[in-house]
Order: sequence, then structure tokens, then C-alpha cells
Amino acid sequence: MVFVTRATWGARTQKDGWYDIGYNFLVGEDGNVYEGRGWKYIGASEHSTGTLKNLVKCGVQQGNIAESYRLYGHRNETNTSCPGTALYDYIQTLQPHSP
Repeated sequence: MVFVTRATWGARTQKDGWYDIGYNFLVGEDGNVYEGRGWKYIGASEHSTGTLKNLVKCGVQQGNIAESYRLYGHRNETNTSCPGTALYDYIQTLQPHSP
């Protein structure tokens, strides 16, 4: 995953001219969370189910994510299939529910 993270950073900073990686966190298929920009910066996002749920829960508990948060995928903003259908459907199950 470190190679993929470095490749993503390189593509964004060298090819696209960004100052940093576009993601706050990357969730690897290995179940680990890799910090990109971290909590304090607005970014984009990446993948894996149980870890994603735990990351959101941690963010809410630490006050970095509002309890009334909404999760979005790239397809909410532009014509793309990112993140894949299975992950996008999973993201919808993580939305906070009103009592």
C-alpha cells in the first residue's frame, strides 16, 4: 500500500501540479488507514468497508466529523463510476440516521 500511496502522491503533485495528495485518508485492502492530508484539510477519498466505518466513527468521537455528517462519492459531483457501485452502496449505509 505504501507504493500505491507514493504513486498517488507522485501523480497528484508531479503530473497534476497539486501541492499534496488529494485524499484525507486512504483505506487499504490490507485494512490499514493511511493518512494523506489528515483531518484538518479538505480533500477527496478512497476505500475498504469495516475500516471506513471505524474511521468515520473515530472522526465523530474526536469531534473532527460532525454527528450530522453526510458521505459522498465522486459520482455525487461529476459523471464517473468512482467509487465503484459496491463501495458507493456501502457508503449510503453509513449515513447517520435520525431517531
